[in-house]
Amino acid sequence: LAFGPAWLLPRAKADAGQALPSGRRELLAAAVALGLPAPAHAVREMSDDEIQEAAKSLSKFQQRVLLKAATEPAFTGETTNGFKWDNKEEGTYVSPISGEPLFSSKAKFNSGTGWPSFWAPVNSDNVIERVDPVDKQTLPKLFWRTEVLDAASMTHLGHVFDDGPAPTGKRYCINAAALKFVPGEAPEADPKAASKRSASLF
Repeated sequence: LAFGPAWLLPRAKADAGQALPSGRRELLAAAVALGLPAPAHAVREMSDDEIQEAAKSLSKFQQRVLLKAATEPAFTGETTNGFKWDNKEEGTYVSPISGEPLFSSKAKFNSGTGWPSFWAPVNSDNVIERVDPVDKQTLPKLFWRTEVLDAASMTHLGHVFDDGPAPTGKRYCINAAALKFVPGEAPEADPKAASKRSASLF
């Protein structure tokens, strides 16, 4: 999936049967050390036990996407509560693990890629962006992507690229299996919440 600014500390790659570590405290500490801005409001970090408990109700595949950074095949995805990847209803896409709001239907667009695509998150504090640690280990730097994670649970969502539409030029390419859709009045999409790609260690 998707490229953007990052908290940029490598997360340990999850091995089979091993959940991704939360690590938000370490990421925030590193951001402060690097002189990067901290979030305006703190998102409560979930414990590993809370993450595992919340994941129990999900399918094995949904768990693989969220906890082990798997990617669903294009044009096939469904949210954890059964809405298709190309759902056009108004509403809010939240984390099925933390429940935090992540993306608004008002920022959703048809990218032609076969994955839910958004030009900005609901709130930049609710997501973390960093160089994909697997790409960093296995690919030349030219091909490194920026991974997008739910800030509260540090679970994988997808990636962000620089080929999106106005007003941000960003494409948050997100697995439907990493989202839960809540129908109803959607929050306004804020272009200022989109990735600025202004912070990098490289």
